[in-house]
Amino acid sequence: MTGRADGTGPAGRPGSVPGLPLLGAGPGAAASLPARGLRRGLEHPGGPRSVRDVTRSDIPTLVVSGGFDSRTGADNGPYVARTLSRATVVTIPYVPHGAIVHSKCTQAITVSFFDTATAPNTACVKDLKPAVRDRSMRRPGPACPPRDRLTVAFRASIAS
Repeated sequence: MTGRADGTGPAGRPGSVPGLPLLGAGPGAAASLPARGLRRGLEHPGGPRSVRDVTRSDIPTLVVSGGFDSRTGADNGPYVARTLSRATVVTIPYVPHGAIVHSKCTQAITVSFFDTATAPNTACVKDLKPAVRDRSMRRPGPACPPRDRLTVAFRASIAS
């Protein structure tokens, strides 16, 4: 199986599965790369083609995606798990690529998976909230000191 019938991965994005365009390349983009070897640099570095075959398994598998993952995307979790019959798919909202590093919830789910692979505890996901940016560390006043009296007067007028 090489992806969807239209030749794309999840959400219509190109994938890196044989028979699909390179990830991030639009129709024909791979063919338009300069002939200086750039296309070769984007392909799999070597090894048997079997390393890129679709994996089918009934082994319990934890598939975790970050909701703000700009590298592989949250929709890739369900996409890769489609042939893993006993997969638990979890999307951690508000977390970037590398969810296990950025989220204590992901870490707890992973520990739970090692304890009970067929039913990891994912309850912490429903309690996650977006991070609030801490502005208490900001210095008061302008980032750069004003250089003339007009700037000083303007900043003073908008500050009050």
